[in-house]
Amino acid sequence: MRRLILACVILGIGGAAVVQAHETNWEPLNYRVTGVEPGDTLNVRRLPDVSGEIITQLDPGYGLVDVLEIRDGWGRVLAPGGGGWVSMAYLVRAVRPDLTEFDAPGGFECSGTEPFWGASIAVDGAVSFQDAMSYDLDAPLELMSAMTASARLQPYSYQFANPNGLMDVALIIDAQACSDGMSARRYGWRAIARVRDHQSASRLLEGCCWTPLPETDE
Repeated sequence: MRRLILACVILGIGGAAVVQAHETNWEPLNYRVTGVEPGDTLNVRRLPDVSGEIITQLDPGYGLVDVLEIRDGWGRVLAPGGGGWVSMAYLVRAVRPDLTEFDAPGGFECSGTEPFWGASIAVDGAVSFQDAMSYDLDAPLELMSAMTASARLQPYSYQFANPNGLMDVALIIDAQACSDGMSARRYGWRAIARVRDHQSASRLLEGCCWTPLPETDE
């Protein structure tokens, strides 16, 4: 509940726009691929079984992967086209690194529907945001601040701004089970964004976030 209140205070929103509370210490666990020989790949399967259909692969030493569920030695991860399962024998626990000069991590992509919007926070601090109301607005953004809630694992708070004052985005990312409302895909992070720009009224947006997985050649 204290985290829920924090999100409302930072974004300046009322109780009607908050998202459902969750257990205090829950978060998607971050892992890295390990024990895969060079030139080989780690299979991501549709079902948690060695005979499950392979839907994509992860390269040796691939970066952070969100494991949303662990079942009988298999971890459920996000994958292009939907969720998939990988053997936990080839994953090792990892820590999501903080952005340089800030007390919060990078490496998120976020999106929402009705209305559609998207945002990203790269591991190097590069940020982006776009929705239907800002599609024609030439407003490159810079990361102004990033912080983690005091004495908590999350939520994370980010502030993007255009140097010329064309746009300002406040984004809260919290660890919660999340659905995009349009597919069966599930995510481990929930986002609320408050957006202001010089050509339209302020707006409040809600969506999901994830740690990107590699693109496939299919």
